[in-house]
Amino acid sequence: MNQLVGNFTSDNKTTSDSYDSENSVLKVLHLLSYVAICLIGTFGNMLVLLVTRKQRMRTVTNVFIANLALADLAVCVFSIPISLAYTSLGYWPFGQVLCQTMPYLQGVTVCASVGTLTAIACDRFIVIVYPTKRKLKISQTWMSIAFIWGLSAVVTIPVNLHSEVVDDNVEGINRSFCMEIWPSRVSQLTYAMIVFLVLFLLPLCAMSIMYAAIIYKLKKLHPTQQATLRTHKKVVKMLVVVIVTFAVCWIPYHVTFLYYDILKYDSATRSTEELTNLVLFIQWLMYANSACNPIVYAVCNLNYRKEFIHMLKCSCNS
Repeated sequence: MNQLVGNFTSDNKTTSDSYDSENSVLKVLHLLSYVAICLIGTFGNMLVLLVTRKQRMRTVTNVFIANLALADLAVCVFSIPISLAYTSLGYWPFGQVLCQTMPYLQGVTVCASVGTLTAIACDRFIVIVYPTKRKLKISQTWMSIAFIWGLSAVVTIPVNLHSEVVDDNVEGINRSFCMEIWPSRVSQLTYAMIVFLVLFLLPLCAMSIMYAAIIYKLKKLHPTQQATLRTHKKVVKMLVVVIVTFAVCWIPYHVTFLYYDILKYDSATRSTEELTNLVLFIQWLMYANSACNPIVYAVCNLNYRKEFIHMLKCSCNS
């Protein structure tokens, strides 16, 4: 999983030291951009959860979307603030317990998000491509969600076991850093490859194939089925945008850190200010995904947009 919060690979201390040298403008932009995605993500995902409580919005797809919102909300409330503090301070002030907990929590939420997106794709695939097959019920949806979270908690255990606080002397000052310490390079690379394949590449390929089949099926529908076609097309359009947003936000992370895991550049090469800025941007992009989804729902789905506006009006009136 390789440092899913602010502890950038095994060379985090050099990244933090380089960050100390950034000019004040970049620091302010960094702070404001993190605060923005944190506030937008928290507010937006809470709206999604509140909207899904309404009976008329409680469909199988919407329940899965609510689960995705829950995972995104956890990132906005817990991971982003601590990661921002870590990169801003240049050292880890939160102790061993949080050093193990935060990367693990981030890993669990990422796994849950990927699992949920895949489950949504599977559900839409069955409903549209094989309409005669038995559809998923709400009760089965909750069971699927419980399974996704349980599996996510197990898959990311290695992150918890290998995250440690390491003390190091930096320019005469003793500082603590939260890093992943693996027993061997082979074990680190093996886990990094498993994460890349299981939590990104394979699910993304599977979802792409399923949505391609769905779009092909919708194009073949008879003109007399226009009402059904319009309903499915709106939902599929929104979900495809969610998948594309997820891919765009996470591809730089997986490519960059897998690249450095494999090549293992020397510290001098990795600690340049340019690389530090790149790492910080990649991390920001990764977190921004948690704030993007509610915006996608509001823009692409009329029902969500109406419910969001209704809830905001009610809040203002009260």
